[in-house]
Amino acid sequence: MIRKTSDRLAILGIAEANAATAARCAPVFAEGGVGMWDADGKVLFRAAIPSLNAGSVLLANDQASLAGVAVSGAVGRQLWLALETLARRHKGLWVVVADGTRLFVDAADLAAFRALGGQLEAMRRIRMAGLTLNPFSPLGGHFAAREFLEASRAAFDGLHVTDVLLEQNQQEEQPDGSFAA
Repeated sequence: MIRKTSDRLAILGIAEANAATAARCAPVFAEGGVGMWDADGKVLFRAAIPSLNAGSVLLANDQASLAGVAVSGAVGRQLWLALETLARRHKGLWVVVADGTRLFVDAADLAAFRALGGQLEAMRRIRMAGLTLNPFSPLGGHFAAREFLEASRAAFDGLHVTDVLLEQNQQEEQPDGSFAA
């Protein structure tokens, strides 16, 4: 669970685009859709289309001078694969998304994209204030709450980490896994 949370924090924590890049991409985020630019900031392609289905459109509008792509909406698996293809073709390709909540990929995907030379930025950086843990699974199982809290605090040093049960209700986990006030 800690690894999955670390992976998600890596996705949520992508860096914010600098002012020049943000200004270049602003029309895409204001109108929706996708955009493509060359290194000089010249628009190569822009369309107000649903981003989830934009992968094939981006690939069809690829040009030798492509340097950057902006995607205003969600980035799912198909669009991500198209962005990886573009990154293979164009070393140093930058991609700007609204923020990390719009990325439906794994941290390993981000690492692979960066290994291709791609740069991923966000129009809005997410500033994490803390994490709240819930040791209970909706599927019926649970973690030892105190151990989970301690391991999470060690793993996420720098973030305020709380537990929905232990800290809010000041409950103590019993040896049988139940909780008492």
